[in-house]
Amino acid sequence: MSEGNFEYNLLHENIKRWINKNGWTNLRPAQKQAIKEIRQSNNNLIIYAPTASGKTEAAMLPLISELLDKDHKENAYIIYISPLKALINDQLIRMESICKDNDICTVPWHGDVPIHVKNRLDNNNQAILLITPESLEAMLINNPNKARFIFKNSISIVIDEFHSFLGNDRGDQLRSLLNRLEKFAKYCPRRIGLSATIGDENYIINALDSKNSSNTKIINESISGKHSIKLSLKGYENELNIEEELENTSPEEIERKKNNSPDILITKDIFRFRDQTNLVFPNSIRNVENFVYEGNFLCNQKEEDKIFFPHHSLLSNNLRKDVEGKAKEGNKPMTIVCTSTLELGIDIGSVDNVFQIYAPLSVASLRQRLGRSGRRGKDSVLRIHIVENCIKEDPKHVDLLRYKLVKTIAILKLMSEDWYETDNRSSVSLCITAHQILALLKQLGGATAEDIWFFFKEKNTFNLDINIFKNLLNYLKEKELILQISRKIYLSDQGSDLTDNFRFYTCFESVEEYQIYALGKKLGIIPFDSSLDEGDNLLFAGQKWEIKKIDKDKRIVEVVNSTIKGSVPSTKAETNVDTKILEKMKIIYEEEEIPIFLDAKAKKLLTEAKEFFEKFDLKSQNWIPISDESIRWFPWVGTKTRITIDLMISQFTNSKSNLDSDDLSLVININEFNTLQDFLLNKKSEEIYDDLFNNLLINVDNIYLQNTGKWSWLLSPENKVRDFMMRQLNIQEAMNAILNFKI
Repeated sequence: MSEGNFEYNLLHENIKRWINKNGWTNLRPAQKQAIKEIRQSNNNLIIYAPTASGKTEAAMLPLISELLDKDHKENAYIIYISPLKALINDQLIRMESICKDNDICTVPWHGDVPIHVKNRLDNNNQAILLITPESLEAMLINNPNKARFIFKNSISIVIDEFHSFLGNDRGDQLRSLLNRLEKFAKYCPRRIGLSATIGDENYIINALDSKNSSNTKIINESISGKHSIKLSLKGYENELNIEEELENTSPEEIERKKNNSPDILITKDIFRFRDQTNLVFPNSIRNVENFVYEGNFLCNQKEEDKIFFPHHSLLSNNLRKDVEGKAKEGNKPMTIVCTSTLELGIDIGSVDNVFQIYAPLSVASLRQRLGRSGRRGKDSVLRIHIVENCIKEDPKHVDLLRYKLVKTIAILKLMSEDWYETDNRSSVSLCITAHQILALLKQLGGATAEDIWFFFKEKNTFNLDINIFKNLLNYLKEKELILQISRKIYLSDQGSDLTDNFRFYTCFESVEEYQIYALGKKLGIIPFDSSLDEGDNLLFAGQKWEIKKIDKDKRIVEVVNSTIKGSVPSTKAETNVDTKILEKMKIIYEEEEIPIFLDAKAKKLLTEAKEFFEKFDLKSQNWIPISDESIRWFPWVGTKTRITIDLMISQFTNSKSNLDSDDLSLVININEFNTLQDFLLNKKSEEIYDDLFNNLLINVDNIYLQNTGKWSWLLSPENKVRDFMMRQLNIQEAMNAILNFKI
């Protein structure tokens, strides 16, 4: 690389030698900007750039240059935080390549790393620590002196896939962890977030470091103009349930229908590209296993090698690594059917096609998936398959609005506009705060209430007033998890047992799991289902198995090969749908345009949807009559606002949730809804908050409060209600939708 390159010359000589050794001829735009910011300022950074655009090197090359500038006797560390252990293993290889000749130690730190590797930190003054939030929590709890020393001497914190920590409990835990660690620092380390998608910039800046938001810069290397995207969308309709027709249908006709079911047709379409490298995202583990099975069934029919491979979180590390390794080598074409495990930045080399099966979960998720293709100067290729229900008898059926298809088109349009969701949370949720109080007490061995308050008083992070804080402590005491001796608070025996368990380090729900073994080889884990029994058949890791033995004490399931396709682990990814997507959907229904990337069937489905929309004049009135008393209302709002509207109806009227409501509409009683409008008319959102709070507090067993987070049981009834309302409701937007609705 030319010595005349300004940004290149800002790097340490050893890093410049590494660049030249690896044949780099230029720096990418994000790398140039990051090098200038890091080498010439103390600013925090958010580096927003497409997948495979060199974000990691953009941060690490100048940061490692900072390490190399220091005396080797001086302690200095970079902390790299990742959402995935697999991503740490992948990035370790890249960072070792840079550091191995520079006397800088790289140390992976998670549950699968042996202790002798972790101990390398003790023997090196300068190192890069690659760690997950859960392992960071474990280090703070079990080895606080080590955590204190590392963070005290850290010059920077790099958070990879930063978007995955926004608006969720895991992100709340990470924010609290960094707040706890900062108490040890000589000075505040620079924070750098890496992401391929970004939403509300102000929110993201505050989420990175709320105390230094004015000193945070965003490097935005947008996807616009990078390369073109080749896009196709195929539509399908589900036929009537075949099993219900068994008595009146011949075996030949049943077989014909099965061979023409949407999933089989989709598999055949994917099979056409078997001489290429493909990633297939079908949204659930069950679908992953089914598409792998059907794909390899086609391979067997053609007497070809199996080229379909599963990749999901229940598979063993060895099986996942084997798939990743084969893909990275690129010696043979393969089709990897996967969940979000391959949505993030694990390097699997060049991918020719990305398939999205069924409607994508979000704009950000689809963008992450699309980013897996289009490397090495090639166009990105996205092939989408959408399945809708077949409606043959009822021309008024709301399914004719083709929700999944139109939602997908809306997501594609928003992605083309470079818009992504931001699941805002104004502060760390209360259940994570309660969890973190216990973690802090474990870390410190005991503390006064004033000492604990010192860690949680930062308003931009926790937004606690002193009364809520006291309520948190009092309830933990009531649950017999903490006790007070003189002025100092300690964990009780019960609290110690809780914090000693490895499950305490995580903030996401975990179900009881059994390990699956075949001939002594671990295949993975399976959520335990009490209906599973010896002799049952499973479809797992792309193969058919029979359960030979279940050891409930050791939580082990032993399986052998089977000829029967059995059941598949049932997990389904769910996410909140943003109001912006619903608003874009309404525009799609209203406009005449039919996107050119739709096939004939998808065009027919979209035309039906537009005809239904126009027939019932949903552009102007947003409702359809059902009876003299009820209507179907289309509020065009996202999941949180829908929940809030439903809650207001149930709490402030004599109506209850109607089972006929769906993803687009709510079935409401007109008179009761008018009552609700009158009730809200002269109210402020703060008053409605108080009314809802009081109503929910009377009935804390309300269905809405049943799934409010893994650690919600640490909260008193009033704090549990507060936590739910912060997480799940959008009161102002719901009030606007209700008050603006007219019949």
